[in-house]
Amino acid sequence: MIYAIGMEGEGLERRVAQLAETTGGGHFEVKRDADLAVTFARVAEELRRQYLLGFVPSGADGKSHSLEVRMKLSGLKARARKSYLQESPAKLSEKLRGAETSEAARSLGRRGATGEAMPVTLQVSVVGADGAPIVDLEPDEFRVNESGQPRAVTVLPAVASRIAVLVDISIGNEETADIALSAPDIGRVTVGKPFGPSDIWDGVDEALRSFTPTAGPKGVILITDGRATGNRLSPQDVTRHAWQAGVPVSTIVTAASQSFALSRQAILLVHPEFAAEALSMDTGGVYLTHPSGSGLPALTAKVERIADQLRKSYLLRFSAPSDGLAHRVTVTVTRPGATVRAAKAYVPGGAT
Repeated sequence: MIYAIGMEGEGLERRVAQLAETTGGGHFEVKRDADLAVTFARVAEELRRQYLLGFVPSGADGKSHSLEVRMKLSGLKARARKSYLQESPAKLSEKLRGAETSEAARSLGRRGATGEAMPVTLQVSVVGADGAPIVDLEPDEFRVNESGQPRAVTVLPAVASRIAVLVDISIGNEETADIALSAPDIGRVTVGKPFGPSDIWDGVDEALRSFTPTAGPKGVILITDGRATGNRLSPQDVTRHAWQAGVPVSTIVTAASQSFALSRQAILLVHPEFAAEALSMDTGGVYLTHPSGSGLPALTAKVERIADQLRKSYLLRFSAPSDGLAHRVTVTVTRPGATVRAAKAYVPGGAT
C-alpha cells in the first residue's frame, strides 16, 4: 500500500493520488503550518489495524484481475488494492518447488546435524531502582519463559566483555565524531559519511557478525541522529540478526524529530528515533536520547553507563531445537525492584 501526503496549495498530481488509491492506500492534504506528526500517526494507526483477507482465485492464467472490496454495513469504506496478478502455471510450479525445497531445509534444520537440541545463550542485564547493575543474582532467581513454558537455565561464569561503539558522523551529527573512548574492551567504529549516506543499520549488522564467535558479554552501542539512508538492510533485518548472534543493540539518539519545508519541496524527517528505540527494546539494549549541543562529556557518560551494564550482564544457557526460527521469550527475576533487559526473542542455530 502506498500513502501520499500533499502540501496545501501544491496538492498532489492526479497520477500520484490514483497510485495511492489503486494500491489500497490513501492520500491527504495538509496545511503548511500543520503538525505533520499527526498525519503520519493517522497513517501508522491505519496500517496497524488492517484485516488480511484470503481467497482462492479460479485458474492460474498469469493475468491481472480487477478487485473490489465492499462493506455490507452502510457508512463504512474499505481501502484495498484494485487488482491482483494471478500467477501463471509455470510461475506457480516454480514457487511450489521453491517452497518444498525451503521446507525440506527447515525440517533438516529442526532435526539438527545430530538430531539433538543445541545450546542457546541469552544475555541479560539487571539493574536496580538507582540504575546500577545488580551483580549478585543466583541462578534460581531467574525465570525464562517461552510460549508459556518455563525453561531450565544455568548461568555461565563471567568472562571478558567486548563492546563496539558505532559513531554516526553523517550530516547533523558532526559533534559526536570527536568522542574519545579508551576502555580496553571498547572498539570504536565510524559509520556514515559527512554529507553522505548514513548506512547505520548496515554498520550495526557488520558489528554483529564480528561478535558471533566470541564468548562473554557483548554489545553494540550506536550513537546516531536516527536518520538512515543508503542502507541495504532494514532495522527489522538487523533485529533478527541480533537475535541470532545473541547481542543487544543500544542506541543513543542525538537529535529530536523534525519536520520542515524548504521552498516548494517538503523535506520530512519524522520521528527518526522510533526505529532505533524499537531495535534497542527488541534486542535487550538501552535506549537514550542526547539532544544536540548537550556536550561530549555528557554523551561519554551515557556510553560508559551502558557499557557498565553490558559488562555486568548475565549469560543464561538453555537448550533449544536447531530450527533457525525466531522464538519469543521473556526473562524476569524474583528480586524486588529489579529491571531486566533481555532480547524479546532468540534464533537457535540460525545463519545470518
